[in-house]
Amino acid sequence: MSSRAVQLVDVKETASGTALVVSEEGEQFLNSFTRPLAVVVIAGPYRTGKSFLSNQLLGAKNAFTVGHTTTACTRGIWASQCVETVTFGDGSEGDVLVLDTEGLGATDKTSHYDDNIFMLAALLASTMIYNSQGAIDEKSIQKLTFIGKMRDVLKRSQEAAEGSENEDDESDDEGSGGGSKVNEAAIFPAFIWTLRDFSLKLVQEDGQSPMSSDQYMEKQLQDQKGFDMSTQRRNAICQSLRRYFTQRRCFTFCRPADSEEALQSLSTQSESDLRPAFLSQVAHFKKEFWRQLKPKRSFGGRILTGPGFYQIIVQYVQAINAGGVPVVGDAWTAALEAQAKSARKAALASHEAAMHQLAARLPLDEQELQGELQKAHNDALKLYNTRCRGTREEIRLQGAAGLTTDLVAATRQVEEDNRDASMTSCKELLFELMDASNTLLSSAADAPSESEADAVREIPTLWSAWDSCVAEYEGQARGPARDKVLLEHGLRRLRDANSAAAERAAAAIQSTTDALEVQAHETAALERRKAELTEQHEASVAARRELDERLRAAESKVASTDMELAAKQDEIGRLERAGKSAQVSCAAIVVC
Repeated sequence: MSSRAVQLVDVKETASGTALVVSEEGEQFLNSFTRPLAVVVIAGPYRTGKSFLSNQLLGAKNAFTVGHTTTACTRGIWASQCVETVTFGDGSEGDVLVLDTEGLGATDKTSHYDDNIFMLAALLASTMIYNSQGAIDEKSIQKLTFIGKMRDVLKRSQEAAEGSENEDDESDDEGSGGGSKVNEAAIFPAFIWTLRDFSLKLVQEDGQSPMSSDQYMEKQLQDQKGFDMSTQRRNAICQSLRRYFTQRRCFTFCRPADSEEALQSLSTQSESDLRPAFLSQVAHFKKEFWRQLKPKRSFGGRILTGPGFYQIIVQYVQAINAGGVPVVGDAWTAALEAQAKSARKAALASHEAAMHQLAARLPLDEQELQGELQKAHNDALKLYNTRCRGTREEIRLQGAAGLTTDLVAATRQVEEDNRDASMTSCKELLFELMDASNTLLSSAADAPSESEADAVREIPTLWSAWDSCVAEYEGQARGPARDKVLLEHGLRRLRDANSAAAERAAAAIQSTTDALEVQAHETAALERRKAELTEQHEASVAARRELDERLRAAESKVASTDMELAAKQDEIGRLERAGKSAQVSCAAIVVC
């Protein structure tokens, strides 16, 4: 189709015939729309320029593929990714989704298949643009056989609503019944008939007064006289169209270009290549279209969003594939329930992703964790409520209650994981800090102190290291286990280290005391020995003093003796000299 279009409904050939299939890509695409949604469906016979009209409406050249052969380009139902934002009449903003359908009357499709595609398109639309070529004639009216299918839908829906009302007569629950009055606006959209390559001059019967395109359509939809089968079938279609499609407009367009070459490649033509009259008609059509646009509403009159729209497609397709026509009330109820279920699933997935991201950041302090958990909880509920926009209140509340239970369970698991992560990381941090302290806090600090003085200093050193560890630990530790780890594991090691240090200090003190006692005994013995030596010294000094006195006396006596001896020697000398003198005298005498 186009890189700018997403297929919502595909067609598959099965053994039992043709079946419609809702695409997964369509689910992802539609679930992204959380604001009120206006659904514009462009339908009509194939090769009448539906895709080109869609592109003109969106102001894009390639929102949908435009073909120029006899082969239909569109298969199933496609949605343009060129989504417009619009402000509705009530002032609310929403998105406009333009759908292009498979052309009716293709040679390889049956009328039954065409009716099903057209019925599905009409049920999905808040505004339906029926595009055909030329004037409104018998042939173009006869192509609207899908309206018979729409009558069946209304009839089945009314019967189901009346049956539901009878079952709920005794119930006061406003959301359980729905009443016998079927909201036809939920079944029949606003109807716009666009007439391409229209060449008639619109004038009144007088041939002069101008006739509007709306007046022309209304005139052509009036009953014709006749009782033949063709006329009766034609009148039945017109009556149903007038009755059920109460909001009707008609717009005519002249031939877009003059040359056949340009007509065969309209999507590539610039505005200068198109006829000014055609461009003027397109501008008028777009102005009126956007002015009257309204959001798609559910069976209960609630505004529809993307997730709910996807679910209603699923319900309608299932009913059509089953060979019947959708019961609108039942389909909407099932769709709203499925929408709530899908919204719950999406909210849980979003919450799970948030929890996964949060788990990578664990551990966190309790206040920070609770803030993150509350934010994720609120975001999930907000996403759920956004996706449930348009659902009945009881369905939304029931799903919200289940979602809250799931979120609480997930929250508790994250809280438990945070406690475990906090316990592990806090223990690792504390033990790392204590081991790095190089004190008795370290698990490897088992060696005795090198000296007794070191052992005595270990306790103040230990407490100083503990204070440093605690300060650094409190600055880095995270999570609810921070205080518990510090009290249970830190204080336990501090107590053990303090006890070991105290024991070592006590042992060092005892050793010092014992050494002092030994030293005291040795000192006392030395004092006694000193006293003995002092006494001996004093006795020696006294004896020496006495000896000195005796020596001095002896020396004095020796000196006196020496003097006497000297005197005697002198006397002896004198006597010797006298003797010699006498000898000489004697000799002399002798001689004489």
